[in-house]
Amino acid sequence: METKIEGIISEFNSHTDWVKPISSAYLVMLRRYHSFIFAQSPIQLSSFDAASTEEFVESMVPLKQLEPIFEEFQVRLGHQAFGVDMGRYIHPSDYGIFGYYLMNCASLGDALGSAAKLKSFRNPNMISSLYKHDGLYSYEINTLQANPSLNILTELDFSAAFQFGKLLVGPHREDCVKLESVHFKHSALGPIEIYEKRFECPVFFEQEKNRAQLTMDVAELPVYAANPRILLVLEKKIKALMARQNMGEQKVSEKVHALLNNAKHGSFPSAQQLAQSLNMSLSSLKKNLKDEGTSYQILSEEVKRTKSAKLLAQSDLAIKTIAFELGFSNPSAFNRAFKRWTGES
Repeated sequence: METKIEGIISEFNSHTDWVKPISSAYLVMLRRYHSFIFAQSPIQLSSFDAASTEEFVESMVPLKQLEPIFEEFQVRLGHQAFGVDMGRYIHPSDYGIFGYYLMNCASLGDALGSAAKLKSFRNPNMISSLYKHDGLYSYEINTLQANPSLNILTELDFSAAFQFGKLLVGPHREDCVKLESVHFKHSALGPIEIYEKRFECPVFFEQEKNRAQLTMDVAELPVYAANPRILLVLEKKIKALMARQNMGEQKVSEKVHALLNNAKHGSFPSAQQLAQSLNMSLSSLKKNLKDEGTSYQILSEEVKRTKSAKLLAQSDLAIKTIAFELGFSNPSAFNRAFKRWTGES
């Protein structure tokens, strides 16, 4: 029995030991933030001098390259919630051609929707979506791996999106850009006051999803001085850029596997919820998975099987608890599934 579990855990780990590179734009943001708070004692890290920090959104750097910088900020500030404050200092040029594209969208909602679709180009470790939820618009970010650095970047992205929204509508309407609530899957990385002061709304932690909610009135705010002709020109350039870069887009099945694997305990997403998170219809999701030789059922079974091995290795967990963690309705359903996977009860 132990040999089977160890084999399953090994297989599980082989799916989760990767983190894709991210846009060097994050290094540009870090450099600017540093100039605001540490101007008298610059951080001496080779990361800031690397050739890959050229201010082009197309340039990519390993996520690990940010970790020593994050550690330095934590030591200096005493917490890890610096991404929340850092978002205040973003500039449209940080996002290169994408930033200027968003500045010419018709409304704030259109800009958020476009930003969600373009997110994977800047940070393929994250998937974003904009959809209606409980009468509100929800801007959601899903990380494809549980990683402390990605938690920091998620907070930075929400804060930056909030700031960008104010810039998009213009100085005469920036006070109209308000959030109803902000939700994070992870625990607070710093004092709660930092979040509440920045977002000016209730902020919740250890939630099912990372999402920021806004009303329809806010989403419909027009973008100041937007030019539809410029938008079309930039759209063609972005398509050409993506084709030239040949992004090597991650397979849909890999994204689904990562989202299932990173699901919060006791909350296993349905195929419909995954389709929503991936900005596609349920039928498109099923077709893509079929074309890749798999299905939601196969992938969910695989993730549950590997997770069950890890949980069973923790001898202090009851079978009932494990069944709940994996999204089974009762222990009997889990027992039947486990016997199907391993041949043992």
